[in-house]
Amino acid sequence: MRRVGMCVVIATILVMAVCFGVSAEAIFRGLSWGDPLEALGNAYSTNSEYEELGVEVYRKADEVLSLGSVALNRIEYHFFDGKLFRIIVYVKNESENREAAEAMLEARYGKGKTALLSNKTTWDLGHSTVVWDWPFPGTPDPRIIFTSTGIQAQLKAYQEEQKAIQAQKDAASW
Repeated sequence: MRRVGMCVVIATILVMAVCFGVSAEAIFRGLSWGDPLEALGNAYSTNSEYEELGVEVYRKADEVLSLGSVALNRIEYHFFDGKLFRIIVYVKNESENREAAEAMLEARYGKGKTALLSNKTTWDLGHSTVVWDWPFPGTPDPRIIFTSTGIQAQLKAYQEEQKAIQAQKDAASW
C-alpha cells in the first residue's frame, strides 16, 4: 500500500513539473514571458513612448539590430513586477525593409488579422499577442509588438487598482 502511495506522489510531482513548466517557451531570442531583468544580461533602463504606470523599460547594450535580413532601429524589453511581459522591435522605416518584416511575420505566424482601414495586423497565439504596426512611410518606425496576455492582464488589474486608490485620495482631498 505504501508503494502505491509513493508512486502516486512521484507521478503527481512529475505531472506538475510538466504542466507548470520546468522551462517556459522561448518567445524572442531565448527569452520567455516572466523572465527577470537579469535574463537580458547587459541591459540599461530607457525611456519609451510606451511608458505607463508599473512598467519598466530596458534595452540591451549589445543588441543585434537585425532579424534575418530585416534591419532594426532598437528593441525594448518591458517589465511589470520584475517580469518580462512585452517586447517591442522597432523596424527601420524603409519600403523594402517593411515588406521583408511583414513577409517574415507571415512566414512565422501565418496570415494575421487586419481590421478594415487599419495599419495593424494581429496574431493571437493564446499566451501571446503579436502586432505588426506599420505607420506610413516617413512617419515613426514600424513596430513588432510581442505581449504576454497573462502578465498584461495582471498589469491592467494593477493599473485599475492604482486608479481607484488615487480616486479615493482625490475624493478625500476636499
